[in-house]
Amino acid sequence: MSFVKDIVNFVRGVMSGDTPVPDSEKLAGMTPGNGADSILHTDANGNVGIGIEPSEWNSLFNSLELAEGCGIYAKSTNDSIRLSANAYVDSEGVSRYKVAGRRAFLFSISNGEVHQHTSEIATNAGDEITWIHTQSINANGNVGLGK
Repeated sequence: MSFVKDIVNFVRGVMSGDTPVPDSEKLAGMTPGNGADSILHTDANGNVGIGIEPSEWNSLFNSLELAEGCGIYAKSTNDSIRLSANAYVDSEGVSRYKVAGRRAFLFSISNGEVHQHTSEIATNAGDEITWIHTQSINANGNVGLGK
């Protein structure tokens, strides 16, 4: 969880001018703020989007979203981190598709366990995702495939 918070806090610092931008040659063209010409975006909850406006995330999560619907997010109430593609968790705690016509994927590490999920192809952006569990590794090292 602290990894995501560290990234989010770093981006916030760069955007506010409190943190010096490293290797500014690599970040050339990044305009801090939320304007139309900006690459870095933040929302009222402090979530960050790079090349994309952050989705309406549940306030229990700190998130870093990348263009094309990929995201890294962590729940602030436990030690977990999740990597997702074409998915976000809305304000009600429901997983939703970012874009239509693609599957969603979720990889999570929490409480010493690793889980991987996929979904059916999205009909509409914003539809609720029904996750299909594909594999897991529990804290004892046992591997589970499928349901």
